[in-house]
Amino acid sequence: MKNIKMGTYIYNDEAHNFNFGTDLSIADKQKFVNSVVGLVVDDEYYNSILRDLIFDFYVVEYLTDIDTTELRESASFVNDVEQFLEETDIVEIVKVNAFPTLFDELNKCVDKAIEYRTGIHPSPLNEALASLLSTLEKKINEIDLSSAMDMVQKFAGMTGELT
Repeated sequence: MKNIKMGTYIYNDEAHNFNFGTDLSIADKQKFVNSVVGLVVDDEYYNSILRDLIFDFYVVEYLTDIDTTELRESASFVNDVEQFLEETDIVEIVKVNAFPTLFDELNKCVDKAIEYRTGIHPSPLNEALASLLSTLEKKINEIDLSSAMDMVQKFAGMTGELT
């Protein structure tokens, strides 16, 4: 953790103070990504439905001083983590105060690591279509409509000359 701040969250109707970081070292970013991917992807399955939940759990694990041992060792880990995250605003507090690009960077790295481990490319068609539409929009905005209309009128006047 870098750049430590203090916050307060409510859990089970009690206020709890905690310290949290606004950034991570490169080594901690690597550990964070590996931790998320390690729980979401195993040798046989990609548990995509857990991706965001596990990501948020590791926000608490890596960016706060909150003891998550009880959650990690729980027999109903997923349910307990989900309940804990829903009943507190810890992740929101950390994200609002974090270094501006931290979570974009971590999300991209997690997605790339998942893609590498699974071979699943998240919506490349969507990205390609969005890029194509963006390019078309730029090109259309560059067209001089009055010149285009002049050219259309010239073609319209040539109808007798064309066979």
